[in-house]
Amino acid sequence: MKNFKVLLKYSLKPKFSGRKQVISYALLFLFPLLLIGFGGQLALNLIESEEVNDQIADVVYITPPGKVADALSTNFSNVEIIDETDQVITKMSNEDDVTELIIDLDNNQITSDFNIGMQDSYGLNAVINEVRMTDVINGLDVHTQMEITRANSEFEYTNKFAEDNDNNSVLGAVGFANTFIIYMIIIFGFQLLGSEIFEEKSSRAMEVIITNTKPHVHMLVKVCSTLIFLVSIILTILIGAILGIVILYMSNPDTVGVLVDQLLELLKTLDIAVNFQLLIFIIFTVLSGLLAVLLFQIIAAVAAAMTTSYEDYQKANGPIVILLLVPYMISMIGIEALAKILVYFPFFTPFFAPSLYLSEDISLVVFGACITLQAITVIVLYKVLAPVYREGLLNYSTSSFKQIIKRSYKNK
Repeated sequence: MKNFKVLLKYSLKPKFSGRKQVISYALLFLFPLLLIGFGGQLALNLIESEEVNDQIADVVYITPPGKVADALSTNFSNVEIIDETDQVITKMSNEDDVTELIIDLDNNQITSDFNIGMQDSYGLNAVINEVRMTDVINGLDVHTQMEITRANSEFEYTNKFAEDNDNNSVLGAVGFANTFIIYMIIIFGFQLLGSEIFEEKSSRAMEVIITNTKPHVHMLVKVCSTLIFLVSIILTILIGAILGIVILYMSNPDTVGVLVDQLLELLKTLDIAVNFQLLIFIIFTVLSGLLAVLLFQIIAAVAAAMTTSYEDYQKANGPIVILLLVPYMISMIGIEALAKILVYFPFFTPFFAPSLYLSEDISLVVFGACITLQAITVIVLYKVLAPVYREGLLNYSTSSFKQIIKRSYKNK
């Protein structure tokens, strides 16, 4: 235990101390802060300016006078209802700063002194057609109005076998986020762990360390230090993002406050039942992801130890990364036939178990059994590969993997 603490401190020190490390963490902190705090400010300014200039024209003329013209005029801020269009068209000029638009309801004609974009034309047509349709419907008898309203109403979709809450939606989001985070952690963990092992392997001090330390302790130190480093990166980005949101809120309390209120209203509409199923699913999902990370970290550590150059390590973990990408893509696409098989492979369990459980293809008991299998696999690989890891660290020749494995158990 003492060796573990000393080696862990020795392994973490270069990751957190030094000018390069401080600059890296500062950039990781500043990027989300500036992106949200100041980039969000620019985005809000653009949105507000668009809202201010949302009027399609400075002056809108509508002809002929009547109920439709009166109802349509409420959709524009500066509008005039006219009898004739000729006089207005004659006065129109594209050289002044005032934009003008004429809506002729009798002839279905729109005249302007500027080019109307496609989006504006669609919006304008929708507004006019809605006002016209409303006027036509209002002129009908009540029974006909009800029939038209019913014919245009949307259907509600109800699954009578579904639970009366939104737990499945929440659990699906948790499973998706967990899958993405686990995938990114595994990929970055491969690179970080390999780089660290090769830095130490290039120093002869490694020989002194490894000959005085049990191989499984040294491997555990490398895995833990890499995970701690990755967690510190994630926390740095999260802190920067939170402070960015705080800055954005302080500079735009009204706008951000409205967005927060809308988010809270959305959360209120969700009927989330905090029950045994929800808690166990979240625990199982996180635990399964953590065990998968440990499995891939053990493989990465052994692969880095057995190779003699960083280029060889890249060649060795290339197939592993591709192998990891395949189940990740299968889980994203949702091929259930393959998912039902791959879920029982300890390396791939977190990619498939959450979605299979939500689709009721496996139960919580089966999910727990898959996690138990993962835990057993972690312990077995950890014990079996530790001697290979030690022998690989002391290997500076071009010995084959087969020779290294033989020597690791011969010298054990």
